[in-house]
Amino acid sequence: MKNFLFKGLKAFLLLVITISIVLTGCSSNATQSQDANQVWQWPNHVHIAAPGQSGLAKYVSWASIMEADTGMAIRVVPEADTSKCMSYIKNGEMLLSSASTSALSNVIEAVEDQATRDGGPFHARIVWVHDLGNSGFFVRGDSDIESIYDIGPGTRFSVWNMRDSTLNPSRSLLAWIQLDEKEIKWVDAGSFEGAMRAVAEGRADIAFGFPTSPTLYEVASAPHGIRFLDLNGEADPEGARRWQAKDPLYSFGPIATGVPEAIGHWGTVGYIFDITSENADTELVYHFAKWLDENYDSYKDTYDSNKYMSISHLMEALKTTYIPVHEGLIQYLEEKDLWTEAHEKRQQENIAIFNIYVEAYQDAIRQAESKNIEISPVNPEWTIFWETWKVEHQIPKLGLHVSLTESGETVIHTDIPDVETTVTATETKTEETADKSSTDGLIFEFISVTDPVHRNETIIVEGKTAPGAECKLVMTLSDGTVSGFPKEPIQMADEQGDVKWEWVLFRHTPAGETKLEVTSTLQGVSVTVVYYFTAIE
Repeated sequence: MKNFLFKGLKAFLLLVITISIVLTGCSSNATQSQDANQVWQWPNHVHIAAPGQSGLAKYVSWASIMEADTGMAIRVVPEADTSKCMSYIKNGEMLLSSASTSALSNVIEAVEDQATRDGGPFHARIVWVHDLGNSGFFVRGDSDIESIYDIGPGTRFSVWNMRDSTLNPSRSLLAWIQLDEKEIKWVDAGSFEGAMRAVAEGRADIAFGFPTSPTLYEVASAPHGIRFLDLNGEADPEGARRWQAKDPLYSFGPIATGVPEAIGHWGTVGYIFDITSENADTELVYHFAKWLDENYDSYKDTYDSNKYMSISHLMEALKTTYIPVHEGLIQYLEEKDLWTEAHEKRQQENIAIFNIYVEAYQDAIRQAESKNIEISPVNPEWTIFWETWKVEHQIPKLGLHVSLTESGETVIHTDIPDVETTVTATETKTEETADKSSTDGLIFEFISVTDPVHRNETIIVEGKTAPGAECKLVMTLSDGTVSGFPKEPIQMADEQGDVKWEWVLFRHTPAGETKLEVTSTLQGVSVTVVYYFTAIE
C-alpha cells in the first residue's frame, strides 16, 4: 500500500513539474512572440532639405519608396542655398540634408556668409552615405588648353562669384601648377549656370564644374562641346600635395558619373553624406540607417547615383571623413559588427575638432560683442576678426584623413582675408526717395522696389545707372544670411541705363528688414548702393 502511494505521489509530482515546464515555455514563447510583434512606430512625418540642382529628384527617388513602406509622410523641400539647409538641420527644423565635405566645412569653419550670429559651427552627424561626388575643370572642346599644365598667364577662369570659398578650387589648381594668381584673369559670371556657359560661349577659358549638373549636360551639347582636364594625383603627386596643402578637403581619382566627356578623366572625388544634428533622435536615426541598408535593392536603380548608397560605400567613406557619426548609426553598425575600435578612435578625434570650432566661435562672438563689433557676414570688421581669431589660436583646417588608422596632415589657418573697399552709400529709405550713390561720374539709383513683400510673392527691383553698366544684386536676409536669390543676380543696363530684377521671395525667407546691395561697374569704376525693404510672412 505504501509502495503504491509513493508511486502515485511521484507520478503526481512529475506531472506538476511537466505542466510547470510547459506553461513556462508557453509563457516564454508568448513573450518572445510579443517582442517580435513590436513594430517600430515611425513618426507621422519628417522633413528633408534638398540642396543643389538635382537634390530634390535624388531624395524623392528613395524617400517615396520609404514613405510607401513605412506609412511615414516624408516632405522633401528644395533649397538652393546649402547654408540654409544646414541651418534647418542645426535648429532641428528638418531631419536630413546632404552635404559634401567642402560644403559642410564652410559651415563648421564659419566661412563668409556662414559667419552669422546664430549660424556657424554645430555638431553635425552622419546618418548615411548620400553620393560619391565628382568635380573637375573643363575647357571648351576647341581650346588650346590640352592639360592643366597648358594653363598660363592670361588664362580666364570663370567663377560664379568672387568669394574665397568659390575661388578655392581654382586657387588650389594654381598651387598645383605653381602659377601666381596675379597672372590669370577672373571672369565673374554671377551665377553657377552663367559661369559654365561662359566657357561654352568663349567668354572664359576654364571653369570648375560638377559632371552630374544639368548645366554641364547643357554646355557639353553646345556646338564646340567641352573637354575635361585630368587632375591625376598619381602621375603628379607633388602637384597634388601642393593642392592639398592649400585645401585638404579634396582627393583625386577617375570620374565615374556625369557627362560622357568627364567619364574616365581624373577629377576631385569625395563622398557626400546625409547629415543630421547630434540632437536628432537616436532611435529614429537607427531605423533610418537600418531601412536604407535593408531596402537598398528596392531603390538602388531609381536614380543613377543611388548605387553609391550601399553599406559598403558607407564603410569606405567613413575611413577618411572628418565628420562624426550619429549615435543611431553607430548602434546599427555595432549590431552588424562593423563598428571597430579604430572607428571609435576616429570618432572621438573628429568630435574633438568639432568641439574646437564650436567653442572657438562662441568665444570669438563674445569677444567681438565686447568690442561692439556687429556679428554679421556683411560686416568686414567681424569677418576679419573671426579669420584672425583662427590664425592667432592656431585652429586647424578641416580635412580628409589618409585612412581609418592614419589621420590627415594638420593644416593651420594662416590667411587673413583682405576686404576690398568699395564706395557704399547707405541712406535711410523714405517713401519719397530711394537710395542712390555716384563716384567718378558713375551713378546707381534705386527707382522702385516692391516693399513690403510677402513670402511667395513676386518682388521687383528697378534701378537707374549708366548705359551698358554691369549691375550685380546681392540680397542679405534679416538673419544675416546671404540669399541665393535672385538666380540671375547680374543684369546689364540697357541703352537708357535701366536695369531690372524680378523673382519670387522664397517661402523660407525670414521676416524683417532685408538688405539689397547693388554694385554697378563700368570701365573699371564701381559704385555700390544699399537699400532695405521689409519681408513679411
